[in-house]
Amino acid sequence: MTIADRISQKCHHDWTRAFLVSHREVRSAEQHREVRSAEQHREVRSAEQHREVRCAEQHREVRSAEQHREVRSAEQHREVRCAEQHREVRSAEQQQRPDDR
Repeated sequence: MTIADRISQKCHHDWTRAFLVSHREVRSAEQHREVRSAEQHREVRSAEQHREVRCAEQHREVRSAEQHREVRSAEQHREVRCAEQHREVRSAEQQQRPDDR
């Protein structure tokens, strides 16, 4: 092996080493990007889940309010029916009482 061959081999070896080191740095940067991207996806998913939870809570609140309205409406109907029945009873009683006067 001549001196020129050794110099060429040394240069090639140095070039290969430099290439591999720089390639590792590129891979490392890509991996950091992938990690950041994964973290951002997690953050987006978390935000979406929070929105879904809030939406579900709002739906529950709306349903609860609607149920309260339905209960109040049912109670009011009962009160109206009860008042009508009282009127009917009073009317029947008054119709029977004129004979007692």
